[in-house]
Amino acid sequence: RFCEWWSERYPQPVAATHAALTLKEGNTMASNISVDSTTATLSLAFVDDKGDAATAPAGATVAYASDDASVATVDAATGKITGVLAGTFNASATVTNADGTPTLEPDGVTAFSPAPVNVTVDPGAAASDVFTVTP
Repeated sequence: RFCEWWSERYPQPVAATHAALTLKEGNTMASNISVDSTTATLSLAFVDDKGDAATAPAGATVAYASDDASVATVDAATGKITGVLAGTFNASATVTNADGTPTLEPDGVTAFSPAPVNVTVDPGAAASDVFTVTP
């Protein structure tokens, strides 16, 4: 009974077994963004074998990327996406240790390798729909 009491009051961090990459437009999950978007970001969540949130591995760093900078660029450190033109691209994340080696899952062999996210960049507002104020 003591062990049960202790674990209820002092839960241990859950080990991450994999990582999931998601795209958000503001606070909403998305798969499309507009060229005009200013709030599209990627985020990486670490989860356990049950799909529940888990603690990121100690020392893990994340770098985000786009496979087609002509469609959208991605800030490697923040995951902020900047649309360039209409089209599709794959957004990805790489999880590494501070020394640049891959961060491994609990099995000690498999590298964390989140699945890329396919993103569609829609055209921006038509020029006639843009409101411009000049002093």
